[in-house]
Amino acid sequence: MTSNSKSPVPYSDWKIKQGATIKRNYYLKDASGASKDLTGYTAKCEIRDKPGGNVILALTSSPAAGITITAESGLISIVITKSQSALFNFTVAEYDMRVTDSSNEDTYIAEGKVYLTSRITQ
Repeated sequence: MTSNSKSPVPYSDWKIKQGATIKRNYYLKDASGASKDLTGYTAKCEIRDKPGGNVILALTSSPAAGITITAESGLISIVITKSQSALFNFTVAEYDMRVTDSSNEDTYIAEGKVYLTSRITQ
């Protein structure tokens, strides 16, 4: 995916299991298709019950709380721990994620719905 702010934000739903560790990776590319250098970037992702609604989970890269940026490869990794997802009690929520560069320019890189399947085995 490219981080061109004129492009629509990529839409990708998450289907997750309550009580499971969830991992997602996003690779940002520049206009030529090469890995985007994310030196100096931060990232933030929120899951909310609805747009503008209650925050269910907030993940950030700085301070380190669930998001890791590997600057040279353009990789943004998200991890929701099993203890975090065990507390989820929704059926459908929504998320989006943005990166912020060193000049404070925000670019949204992903958005979608989060579908939660209740765990059976405890």
